[in-house]
Amino acid sequence: MKAAVSNKIYTVDEYVQEELRSAVRHQFVDGQLFELAGEKRLNNIIAGFFYLLFTQSLKKAGYYVCINDVKIAIPGGAKYYYPDVFVTKEKSTEKTLIYNMNPKLLSRSFPNQPM
Repeated sequence: MKAAVSNKIYTVDEYVQEELRSAVRHQFVDGQLFELAGEKRLNNIIAGFFYLLFTQSLKKAGYYVCINDVKIAIPGGAKYYYPDVFVTKEKSTEKTLIYNMNPKLLSRSFPNQPM
């Protein structure tokens, strides 16, 4: 993870508002914002594979599969992350359009070789 964007300590509400305005995604950890690097092609291929696999396997069981630009909130409210893919049963609400709190499965790819 990169260094924090600034020394400012943000509240959760400030973070959510900043993310809605920002062209760059940030992870939120204990009040600090960390800018996310752009994804590589291989990350995208891996995430797409998992999205397809999970969607085909879990849709009939009532699960939703989210990819890339949907964040999850870690219980306690002090950490928000963007996994590559996650699976949830949370229904779509105004809140879940911004973040989800109950993922059932997470996938994050870390390819270390260029494609």
